[in-house]
Amino acid sequence: MSGERRSAAELIAQLKEQAAMSNREIAAALGRDPSLVSQIVRGKKSGAHFVRALSELAGTGTITHRPQRRRTKAGAVANVRGRAGEPAHAPADLEPNARYVPVPARGRYVAEKTHYLRSGGRIYATQFPKTRGAKGNDAGWQRVARQLRSAARRRYGTKERPPMRVSFDITFSDGRQMRLGEKGGYDIQKVVAAITAHAGGIEGWIKDQGRHRYLTLDTSTVAVTGVQISVTPWQGTP
Repeated sequence: MSGERRSAAELIAQLKEQAAMSNREIAAALGRDPSLVSQIVRGKKSGAHFVRALSELAGTGTITHRPQRRRTKAGAVANVRGRAGEPAHAPADLEPNARYVPVPARGRYVAEKTHYLRSGGRIYATQFPKTRGAKGNDAGWQRVARQLRSAARRRYGTKERPPMRVSFDITFSDGRQMRLGEKGGYDIQKVVAAITAHAGGIEGWIKDQGRHRYLTLDTSTVAVTGVQISVTPWQGTP
């Protein structure tokens, strides 16, 4: 049966089985609240409006055709229903994991597309402003840290993921590029533990790695402008 003919619930089940995606990750890729995905899974909603996007996500690992939100006759985005006992409200401006790449604005970071691999792996990419200390840097590093913690989870619901390895591709404002984990990647659990123990968090940990690797790289004067995280299953025993 082709992906186009499957129901939204069947496609969600496929994404959970093949890519180890959680309801939250699927919802983020669609730009919707996780409760909607849960309702589709439970049969409360058909999710027919999302079949095209879910089929693309299952087939390619990302979404380029995001479903449009319902609109009023006046053309405004319609309110979404609130929780039990709560009024309807405007939809939240969620941070989707599969976002179209806009032209970076000064002082803002760009959260690029996330690719969900059938092996359960992930490829995350984030761009940062070139100016050190610019507005948006903190939001970017928070996103990177959140992605890494999510990728390190061993269980999503009832599904257990295999041990994962991680590598980083870092770009600095002077154009220098650095790869961490070039020899097959690092044990993601050990990386998360090392970052947790580092006083500077993930930003400080990455900059320390660069400072120790390259004598000509002064991480105190150049800013990180790009971080790509590649998460893949270990081949064999880690």
